[in-house]
Amino acid sequence: AAPLAPEPAICPCRDLPPRGDPYLAAVVRAAVGTVRLALELIGPRYAEPKEVTYPELLADFIANQGLYVGPALAAPWDSDLETFHVVVRANGVVIKSAEGKHPDVHPLRPLVWLANSLAARGHHLRSGHTGPTGSHAALIGLPNDPPRPFQTRNPGRPPVRERPRHSTAPPP
Repeated sequence: AAPLAPEPAICPCRDLPPRGDPYLAAVVRAAVGTVRLALELIGPRYAEPKEVTYPELLADFIANQGLYVGPALAAPWDSDLETFHVVVRANGVVIKSAEGKHPDVHPLRPLVWLANSLAARGHHLRSGHTGPTGSHAALIGLPNDPPRPFQTRNPGRPPVRERPRHSTAPPP
């Protein structure tokens, strides 16, 4: 099974076009439509990933195999988005547990950077584009069997059940 990296994903509800003055955090926050819990699926496509150069890893999206974007969080700014506790259960038994912290202290910080970085290059952050903001926990490696639900105590609980790659079972 691919390791997972839980993180908030932010989706603006209005464009932030290029402008002369840098965007302040309050302006970027006001442009946010939804915050969702996302699970980044990690796994290199190289047969010998330890022998690959950094530019090759970068071309491989640093081993990003995909991103599951869960449902929108209710009242995200009332939640503690800086930290959360990640729990993985199988048949009611905790098989993994981790405390997570955002690498940039708060997920709004990388979004402010992105809005200003795009604006400085004549581009803009577009409404409806959902973007991850940084993993809250080190990679969470999971055993291959059995399928298991993934949850966090805060900020949300995505309805996800991961199955091993070789599984042909339909989703639950």
